[in-house]
Amino acid sequence: MTKNEGHLRSICRQHFKELICCWTKPLRHRNGEHCNGSRTSQRNYHYLQRCLRALPATTVPDAELHGCEKISGIASNLLTIEGVEELHGYTHTVLPDMIEVGSFIGMAAMTKSEITIKNVSYENLGIIPESFRRLGIRVEQRGDDLFTFPEQETYQIESFIDGSIMTIADAPWPGLTPDLLSVMLVVATQAKGSVLIHQKMFESRLFFVDKLIDMGAQIILCDPHRAVVIGHDRNFQLRAGNMISPDIRAGIALLIAAMSADGISRIHNIEQIDRGYQNIDQRLNALGARITRI
Repeated sequence: MTKNEGHLRSICRQHFKELICCWTKPLRHRNGEHCNGSRTSQRNYHYLQRCLRALPATTVPDAELHGCEKISGIASNLLTIEGVEELHGYTHTVLPDMIEVGSFIGMAAMTKSEITIKNVSYENLGIIPESFRRLGIRVEQRGDDLFTFPEQETYQIESFIDGSIMTIADAPWPGLTPDLLSVMLVVATQAKGSVLIHQKMFESRLFFVDKLIDMGAQIILCDPHRAVVIGHDRNFQLRAGNMISPDIRAGIALLIAAMSADGISRIHNIEQIDRGYQNIDQRLNALGARITRI
């Protein structure tokens, strides 16, 4: 018996005869109202359900359903599990971080770089690749890898037939994760065309755009949730700047902007970036960037 098998069996013996798991517990706002905590955890939640269904029961009486049929509520926010006496072992591969995948797509586009992002679990990326294509970024699936094209001197944002500005907005899974809106916003600064970035799910996520404006980006902050980006079409390179990362998502966006800017930029409070991007300076330096941690 492996260590993991023993742990699973121990849990089963100690606990479930009837277990109801609710992944997205209601969250209470300051005003007392409730909302469902969904966000990108829904993607991991659905994947967890598929993993649980792959754990067959070993000592289930013949009159009972088989282990994989004792889990109901797949693809909902309420997972119901009827416990069994024992489980088999199971080999599981952890999903890659889709936020990192999207961030590397944005870095490649802004720096006109050719990179291959390996083992992205493409079927679990949802609409992320298509959302970048709406900005004009060429990404190609090659097996389970993503390839970005370096020869894109310009990339054009899609527009509607009537000429109205395209909107990119976040939504609970399988919609676009809000954690990539900051990356898409900075990528749009060098695109051809205009786009409305609508951050619906979180407050104050767009308050870093003033730093991009200082670097020369054309951005109109409409309100705390919406910003219009008018792309430079690479006719104007962003200027280097001295910045403070207010949060993890803004931090990676500022890092991408700094990598594409003319001159030496300094980003403070990098602990925010480290929270979500392990050894990001070392990995980017291995790709040709010049980043020094002070």
